Amino acid sequence: MKTIVCFGDSNTYGYNPSQNGNRYPRNIRWTGLISEKLGSDFYIIEEGLNGHHRF
Repeated sequence: MKTIVCFGDSNTYGYNPSQNGNRYPRNIRWTGLISEKLGSDFYIIEEGLNGHHRF
């Protein structure tokens, strides 16, 4: 199995602005879509840092 680490910002994190900052479900996030396309031979690690703050 191959491992892919995805570093990124709130897009990689899956920030959903319309849901009070909660994450989009895995099957909607781009990292989840890539995981589905690549199949079980690949393991995707999401390392997205959400820069949006809730005050």
